[in-house]
Formats: sequence, structure tokens, C-alpha cells
Amino acid sequence: MFEDALCELCGRAPDERLLTTRDLAWGQPGQFNLMRCRGCGLIITTPRPVPAEIGRYYAPWYDGRPLESIARERAESPLYRFIHWMRLRVLERSGPLTAGMNVLDVGGGLGDQMACFIARRGVRGTTLDFDPATAAASLVRGRAAVCCGDLLEADLPAEAFDVVTLYETLEHVYRPRATLVAARRVLKPGGRLVIEVPDFDSPWRRVFGRYWFAMMTPTHLHHFTKPSLRRVAESAGFAAVRHVATFCPLESAMSLLIAYRTATRTREADLTAGWNAWPHVPALLAIGAWAVCGDVPIQAAMWLVGRTGIQTLIARKK
Repeated sequence: MFEDALCELCGRAPDERLLTTRDLAWGQPGQFNLMRCRGCGLIITTPRPVPAEIGRYYAPWYDGRPLESIARERAESPLYRFIHWMRLRVLERSGPLTAGMNVLDVGGGLGDQMACFIARRGVRGTTLDFDPATAAASLVRGRAAVCCGDLLEADLPAEAFDVVTLYETLEHVYRPRATLVAARRVLKPGGRLVIEVPDFDSPWRRVFGRYWFAMMTPTHLHHFTKPSLRRVAESAGFAAVRHVATFCPLESAMSLLIAYRTATRTREADLTAGWNAWPHVPALLAIGAWAVCGDVPIQAAMWLVGRTGIQTLIARKK
């Protein structure tokens, strides 16, 4: 069910243990170490679920709700609209995204980010996601090519895309360098790669430790600092163009919620399920007040100095 992981860049076992944790999101079995490779700085979850078993750690994410309704909620959500607009803005600081450009979104999920690119810029889009049910519920089905699978195995044409994006995806893959090599193959000469992942050097990670909202062990198989992310991209044949902290609303509030759920052994569904939620109302109100009065202004200040929990790297194919 589990396997020990090696560093893909150095080919050896990571040798510095940073912490030991478990699946705090859903309580699935296993105990996992976050180990740093002293050679390249890459942080790796080990032991980790074998590929055939990793799906069980994703299964509870949508809490049994129909994916179509979740897709509609995301399309209408002001928070998700803000995230989509922000990503577009960051991307276009490295060059315009114009009508007719061919864009591949790896780990495209329900297609909400691609829907933004199509609606705002008129791009030609392709989304790729490993989960068949998620791909089937994509918001862009009929407007873009929707593929199911892994980039390493996908039969995509070489040098076909102007832009390849991996939003909150690279940390989930078993072989990040090989995945970026595959992205390079399908990019046109000079094409842009966009990677958005958590930044393990976030100040809030140091405060919350294993309860930090972006830890998400064991589905996050790799954990990147800015230097290690750039090192992986450069080893795959890319040249960094822009590397920035990304505004990340609710980073500390979400971490507080995870710590509260863990301390009270509360399922996420119990926080919103009728009478079961009443005992948690005072804590939820306190976390909500912190989100508005503390989290957002502090996060804005952290963004201005480049120290948030999310980083975005834009690189070009050499």
C-alpha cells in the first residue's frame, strides 16, 4: 500500500526529516514523513501511497456531492472568479494571452480556470485531468478538448501549445521533473510554462506546522520552496521568466480550521450539517472574524513582501 520515495533529481533517499504527520483532511490510514533531500532541497512525502492506492485519499474530497453542482458553484463563486482573474493577470505579466493561442491546462479539474481563459481571451483550450468523473463534469466540455489521463502518458502532439499551465498540480505528481519534461515536449519553441504550487517557506507554515492548510499529506507528494521549484524547472529545460508570491486569501484561517477539526476530531460535514454543527458555531464565528479582520490584511502585507503560502513560476522553453 505504501512505498519509500527517492528524490527524482538526485536519485537517492531524502535524508533530513522535517516532520511526521498523517491524513488530517479525511483521516485515511497511514503515517507520513516530510523528508528533505540535502542534495537539491526537494521535500518529499515518504512513505507514500503507491499509485494504485492514491485514489482513496482523493475520494472524500467532494463529500459525495454531484460534481456538476460543484462545477456550477465554482463558476458562480466570487472567490473562484477572483482566483481565475488573478492567475490570468499574473500570466499576462510575462506576455499577452491572445485569441487563438493554444493552451493546455494540466490537472484542469472541473475546467473553471480554462473557462476563464476562453471567456476572457478566446484561447483554444485543452484540459487534462487524471480523474474520469471530474473530466466528465468539466465546465468547458464542448468548448475545449477535455482529456483524461496523465501528462506522461497522454498522446498529445509535440510543439502544439503556446502555454502549458499546472495550477496546484505539480505537488500531486510522483515524478515532477519528468512531468515538466513532458510539458516541454508539447510546448512550442519559446512557449510558456506556468506552475502554481504551495511555498513551503511560508511564514504561516512555520506557525502552524502540520496544520498548515497547504500541507495536505499524503496527496501532496512533493513540497516546494522557491529555490527547489526553480531547480526542478531548470533541470527539465526551462528558463525562469517570473517567479512571484501569489495572493492567498484565508491561508491562516483555513489552517486554524484544520487545527480545530483535528483537535475536536470533527469531520468537515459535521461543521455544516444541521444540529451537529451547533456546538461548533462559536469556534466557526471566531475563525470567520479572524479571516476578515486579521487574515486578509495580513495576507495582503505578506503578498507585498513576497512571502505568501502560494508561489507562481513562469518559465519559457529553452
